[in-house]
Amino acid sequence: MELAQQAQKELPKPLDVILSYSHMTLQNSTLEEAVPKFQAAGVQKILTASPLSMGLLRSAGPHPWHPATEAQKTAVVKANQFVEGQGQNFADTCMRFVFAKWSGTVVGGWSSVKELEDAVEMWHRVKNGERREQDEKLWKQAREVMGKEVDTMWPSPESGWVFNDGTRVD
Repeated sequence: MELAQQAQKELPKPLDVILSYSHMTLQNSTLEEAVPKFQAAGVQKILTASPLSMGLLRSAGPHPWHPATEAQKTAVVKANQFVEGQGQNFADTCMRFVFAKWSGTVVGGWSSVKELEDAVEMWHRVKNGERREQDEKLWKQAREVMGKEVDTMWPSPESGWVFNDGTRVD
């Protein structure tokens, strides 16, 4: 957001497009509150990417390499168990959340045709208004299960990272 504001001040015209990554998900929906600030900075198009947050929100649970903190991973695993205990697929539930809450472009990457087909099915379900009331309740409960790890993000780059110019992240 700060970069968009800086670009608006320093460049002859504002940024055309912003791609936000992992900030419009069941676990982290902070992009919603950032949209007015991006628009105020003159950004014309805002895209959201990684609706399953780099696999953090997979039904099989996060990959061991995922950069989320252990607290974030634990909270998501608990939410996954809760959602699955309600008879719902966690990844599908997370996809429905994004499609219901974001009216713009969603950029994703799927590992198989089946995963892509499932995502398209979830998009159709949301756009047809199927079971919206039940989904809203489920999303609210899943976010409550995640507790203080809702709307948080892992550090990127992580502490200790050294850039090519020698600058170090503390």
